[in-house]
Amino acid sequence: MVYGALPPTAMPPAQPAAPQPAAPRPAAPRRPRQRSPWYLGLGALCLAGLSVARRQQAPPLVESLEGGAGAGAPLDWIVYNKYTLMTPIPSVYPWKRIAEPHRDHRLVVLGADEDRYAYTWRVERTNTYRDVNGANVSHVFDAVGIWRARVTEAPRSGSASSVVSAGEIMVKYVRREIRSLDDEDREAFFGALRVVYTVPTRDGQQQFGSDYSDIAFFSRMHLLGAADRSCDHWHDDAGLMTHHMSFTLLLERSLQAVNPAVSVPYWDYSRDAYEYGPNWRESVVFNESWFGGTKSQNASLNVIDAGAWAWTGVLADARDFSNITNPYGILRSPWNANPHPYVTRADNVFGYQAAGYTTFPGCNEMHACFKHDRLSDMNECLNGYTHGPVHIMLGGQWNVGAEASATINDYHSNRLQLLLFKVLWRMGYADCPTDCSSDAQADCRCSCSKDKRGDLDLTEIMANVTGVFHWVDAVSDRIFYENASWHIRDEGGGASPKAMEDLFDTFCDPGWVGELYTSNAPADPIFWPIHTTADRLLSWKRILAHKGKTLFNQTWGYAHPSATPSDTGKVCDWLAKDEAMDLPECRVETCEGHNAEDLLPGMPEYTNAEFYDFMDPYNDDLPYLYENFDWDHCDKLNFTFSAADYPTSFREHEAGGEVSGKPH
Repeated sequence: MVYGALPPTAMPPAQPAAPQPAAPRPAAPRRPRQRSPWYLGLGALCLAGLSVARRQQAPPLVESLEGGAGAGAPLDWIVYNKYTLMTPIPSVYPWKRIAEPHRDHRLVVLGADEDRYAYTWRVERTNTYRDVNGANVSHVFDAVGIWRARVTEAPRSGSASSVVSAGEIMVKYVRREIRSLDDEDREAFFGALRVVYTVPTRDGQQQFGSDYSDIAFFSRMHLLGAADRSCDHWHDDAGLMTHHMSFTLLLERSLQAVNPAVSVPYWDYSRDAYEYGPNWRESVVFNESWFGGTKSQNASLNVIDAGAWAWTGVLADARDFSNITNPYGILRSPWNANPHPYVTRADNVFGYQAAGYTTFPGCNEMHACFKHDRLSDMNECLNGYTHGPVHIMLGGQWNVGAEASATINDYHSNRLQLLLFKVLWRMGYADCPTDCSSDAQADCRCSCSKDKRGDLDLTEIMANVTGVFHWVDAVSDRIFYENASWHIRDEGGGASPKAMEDLFDTFCDPGWVGELYTSNAPADPIFWPIHTTADRLLSWKRILAHKGKTLFNQTWGYAHPSATPSDTGKVCDWLAKDEAMDLPECRVETCEGHNAEDLLPGMPEYTNAEFYDFMDPYNDDLPYLYENFDWDHCDKLNFTFSAADYPTSFREHEAGGEVSGKPH
């Protein structure tokens, strides 16, 4: 396994010294299960220590007050850190006191009188405890979960009895918006993330422990799910959120092996849509010291070549590591024939800036998704219009040649090209080379062979078999239907068979595609805070459902849209293919990985439905929560889905409350 060597004229900045490893985390027991066939290629992906604790019912939170005769007024106390002193975790959560692991906190007795009373604390979890004196003390919680704190107020003189106040503290990581982090914590996140992107798994596990995995581990897992030729096991169906959130949790574990204080932030790009509109490239998110810009100095390569992520490598010589690579053996989608082993990013699709999007998905899209009252509908919009455009706008696509690019633009098919190519590729009409040499790049392209057509004419293939005509007709006025057949209008207004051949060929080669718009999207570091944004929106919906403040049927499912070319609803079985034409048998069925009982790769002790239950924001065992559910910029546009629009206190939540329509 060799990471791409840097060109001699473009060396990256020196990496900071790697932090010391965290104390090892005990692994939760795994339940043996039969693996699903599609991810058998993961092999040793499920490393020891990556298991997540299964949900257990915790006892109700208790605030006990004890005191003898003559005791003083009941004690009350708070816990806070540098963030929650000014912006407390919202009361929408069921825990009165919330703290964060590996961060300095203050435990403070309210209204303390240290002249007359002495204060003693005991902070404990399982068999570990710490005693400390004072009304305002410092403490660092070293693990997630429920802790107990007890403070005793004892008079310094006289016969008055002591007063004791005890209560629970829920300790969870807090996922904050990337701009809400202070400079120290933001750099801690980026520092740990750079380690994951530069230190191979074997070296990292020796230094940081078994929870550590490098970015190639995550890229391979995502490729095995999303770049399977039979169907996409991760996208365009109900498994989107459970796959990506379990995946993000594994990445978070790896980051915390490097630095136990960090968690994955979220990037609320609807805020950028509001603040910057069409000038979204000016967002601080694209500063060179953050995620880097959207343009390369070399438009033909589109490699990130400036800032902290300049010349970030993509694993080369990866065939012994993954059974899915590109034709050059680079850890990429098999159809992305880019021979340069570095992360790429372009802000256009065949010259069409931002693929025609004015800006990122904004308040309108977030609100529309949030208002759905069924999980199946939210799964679809979280997969599609609330986050899909970000992948396209920052991934980009290029290098198909001037003639093909002109045809794509002529038919206004920039956004369709890659999606329709993947339809042709999965159905067997498009093929890609499997082994190319670096001195034959011009010939290393995907293509469609006429031999695959058999007795079908091209019109039948484009109209009824693959649906290409349907999608192009939706965006172009050059397609027309006449005499019970589809045609393409030539410049003179008549039907043009040659134009039909040219159009079909245009969808047979995707050219080069930026990482974020491919099955290797995790290779681009901005991938991670995109999906926590989707999780935050879903978490807020679930919290409101817990409290009966919204209707939300959480029956497992997916509302297949009529406007998504990649969502064919078919699985192409390459084991039952037509040998004569080398075409698979494609049939209507749910792609494995999206059923409620399908197992999760990387966490095979969970089914989709079980992990969805684990993701419940009221789950004591879920190791994280979100800092808030405020969309202030959307409030200014009169959208109503922020916490401010639900002002009633949530503190009366009862542990174990029912969820409307639990998944089944």
